[in-house]
Amino acid sequence: MDKEKVLKIIGQVEALLTELKGEIGVSDQAVSPKGRKKVPKKSRQSKKSGSVKPIQDLIESGFFDTPKTSVQVVEILEKKAQFFDQSNVATTLMRLVKKGVLERERSGAKNNPWTYKKK
Repeated sequence: MDKEKVLKIIGQVEALLTELKGEIGVSDQAVSPKGRKKVPKKSRQSKKSGSVKPIQDLIESGFFDTPKTSVQVVEILEKKAQFFDQSNVATTLMRLVKKGVLERERSGAKNNPWTYKKK
């Protein structure tokens, strides 16, 4: 196929796409190259704090006065209708250990080897 035929076909396809967009009421500016509507990206400042605040609340309430596993933390948060992946909770707990808010010790369990306690 020569270059002119290819460019003609591309033009026809673009014309058809524009017609289809008009049929469904979508402007050319509102569609990304992948065909999905563009959604403004949220700034990092508007992002929720994730599991940090709920875990800090647990620390303040005395929950971590005795050693707890990340599974126990996930379970208590779920009872409070706050749902987080265990990996998210484990990451937050590790960051709180690094900040000196919590300390961790080996629990001996294979699938959940660490317990976390208030310093």
